[in-house]
Amino acid sequence: MGLGSRVRIRQPSLPPATWVVDEWQAPDVFAWTSRAPGVRTRGRHEVRALDDRRSEVTLSIRQDGALAGLLWRWTGATARRYVDLELAGLAAAVVRRG
Repeated sequence: MGLGSRVRIRQPSLPPATWVVDEWQAPDVFAWTSRAPGVRTRGRHEVRALDDRRSEVTLSIRQDGALAGLLWRWTGATARRYVDLELAGLAAAVVRRG
């Protein structure tokens, strides 16, 4: 995984999407973009160290384009739920590793 990597993701209740990594600052930041007719979706993942034992994770998703508002009304709640599940999975993995 790195700048320019392409990943095809299929999630329940959402159309399949190909995501392209367009920002890569390992290990702290990565962002990727998916395009569909009339809409561009960008997801960003950022980890910021607070001290030697704690970090803050920020996950975000943004859409723009002529159909972004309509698409968000249709998929927004599902997308938010998937971001929350991703964050919960990341937190669980960190706790398991200690």
